[in-house]
Amino acid sequence: MAKAKGAIVVDTARCKGCGVCTTACPTKVIELAAEVNGKGYHYAYMANPDSCIGCSNCGIICPDTCITVYRAKAGATALCKTHKGNLVTHERIKINER
Repeated sequence: MAKAKGAIVVDTARCKGCGVCTTACPTKVIELAAEVNGKGYHYAYMANPDSCIGCSNCGIICPDTCITVYRAKAGATALCKTHKGNLVTHERIKINER
C-alpha cells in the first residue's frame, strides 16, 4: 500500500511556538522556525514536507488550532500552492473547528 502524502498549513500569526505539534508528529516533519512572528514567538513550519503523511496528529493536538492538515487523494491531480505548484489534489481534513 502506498504511503499517504500530506501537507500542513500553519497560521504563523497565531502560532505561539509551544512545540506540542513537533512531538506529536510521527515523521518529524514539523520544527520551530528560527524567525519569529509578530508576537515574538518561534512558529511551527514544515521542515521536512516530503515526509508528511497527513495523519492530522499536529492539528488535533494544537491548543490554538493554528494547523490545517491536507491529505492527497490517490489518482487525482491539480495544481497546489502548498506544494509549490506541483500536481496534487488535497482532501481537506477539518480539525479543531470550534
